[in-house]
Amino acid sequence: MKIEKKLVALSILAITIGIATIAPVSVFMNAKAQTNQTYGEPWFNIEIPSAYVAIDLTNDGYMLTEILDFQPSLTDNALNQQSEARIEYFEVTFSTDDMQLAKNIYCIGMGNPDNEDPAKIYAFYMENWVNGSSANIACNGSIYITDLIELTYPRGFGHSYIVGDEFETALDTQTIYLDVRSVCYVTFDGNNTVVTWADDQDIQHITLTNNGNSFVFGDRDNSDMDTFRQTHFGNI
Repeated sequence: MKIEKKLVALSILAITIGIATIAPVSVFMNAKAQTNQTYGEPWFNIEIPSAYVAIDLTNDGYMLTEILDFQPSLTDNALNQQSEARIEYFEVTFSTDDMQLAKNIYCIGMGNPDNEDPAKIYAFYMENWVNGSSANIACNGSIYITDLIELTYPRGFGHSYIVGDEFETALDTQTIYLDVRSVCYVTFDGNNTVVTWADDQDIQHITLTNNGNSFVFGDRDNSDMDTFRQTHFGNI
């Protein structure tokens, strides 16, 4: 099934803390990937404290809207590996008991504050994060940590895109499941990037419950999200 993905306008993300954006594509350095190698350990732990999913009928078909918060934290040995920077890829899957609704890739990146050249790190960020070239994986949303204090609060992701007609059956379900797993991480060290592939073990499995016109997990007040949907899609 072909899915046409559309980024939601920033107004839909006003409720998130720390909006995640994707920078313009520009490559400042050609870092070559070395795949299927091990290189240290992951830098990030991930927790999703809240999530929101809605499926709406629009003039273009069914539209799935997903909003979720990522709460990243550093592993104990993250900054002891002497690498200059890291970008980690996480797969987020939404499903019901009967079908998969969506599968997206989100990325978190950071330069090592004890061992980084800002120009090199920015080049690494552009090459591997925006283009997804080293791991051959494109990100649907990205966070780049520039200050360790940014790890103290959740960062928001939001997307809306057209899905298939079979998603009508999902409107009657009572629960939607969200699974997060680590895909790989890309380490920048000197003039090389090294791709390390992760196992398939889930990091987090949560259940979003039907609240009448959307599916929610966590304590977030989603009333403004419902207002946005009703304003932009008159046949909801």
